[in-house]
Amino acid sequence: MLSKIRDEWRHFLPYVLAVVVVIILIGRRFIMADASPPVAMLDEPTEDFSVEEVEEDTFDEKADIVVEIKGAVARPGLYELEEGARLYDAIQRSGGFLEEADDRLLNLAERLEDEMSIYVPYEGEVEFEIATETPKSSSEEKEQKININRADANELMQIPNIGPKKAEAILEYRDRVGKFQDVRDLLEVSGIGEKTLQNIEPFITVK
Repeated sequence: MLSKIRDEWRHFLPYVLAVVVVIILIGRRFIMADASPPVAMLDEPTEDFSVEEVEEDTFDEKADIVVEIKGAVARPGLYELEEGARLYDAIQRSGGFLEEADDRLLNLAERLEDEMSIYVPYEGEVEFEIATETPKSSSEEKEQKININRADANELMQIPNIGPKKAEAILEYRDRVGKFQDVRDLLEVSGIGEKTLQNIEPFITVK
C-alpha cells in the first residue's frame, strides 16, 4: 500500500514542482513591482513654469535708471532712481541745491531717462543743457540769440538778467550813440557790468 502511494506521488512530483516554481516567479514579480516607483506618479504632470511667464513677472517690476548729477548740488555723483522719476527727485537725492546754484533754466518736472547727465550751473556761469542732446549748429544758435541792435524793450527783457530798467538803458544808448559794434560795448550802458555781461553774452548778438 505504501509503495503504491509513493509511486503515485512520484508521478505527480514534477507537476507539483512546476506549480511551486510558477508561484515563486509570480511572487517575485509582485515584490519587484512594489519596490519600483509607481508609473502613475512618474507620469503625473508637474507644475510648468514657462520662460514666457518668468519674463512677464520680471518686466512687471519697475526698472531702475541711473543718472549723473553734477554742478551746484550738495552731493554730486551717480544716483539710481525708479523709472519715471522727475528731475526734482534727482535733486533731492543729491542733497538739494547749493546757495550759489542758478536753477532758472532747470525744469524740475522733467521726466528722467537712463544715463542722463544733469548739470546744475552756478550763478554767473554760462548755462548748460540739462540733458545730452545733439549739438546745435552755429546758424541755429544765431537765430536763437537776440540782436541787441534791433530788439525792442520786450525782446530785450527776454534776455536773462535784463529787466525793464536795463532794457530802457540799452535803448537809450542806441538812440544816443548808435548801434553796438561789439557786445562789450554794453559795458558803456548804465547798470551793466562785467558779471552781467558774462551772464547775457551767450544769448545776444550785434549782427
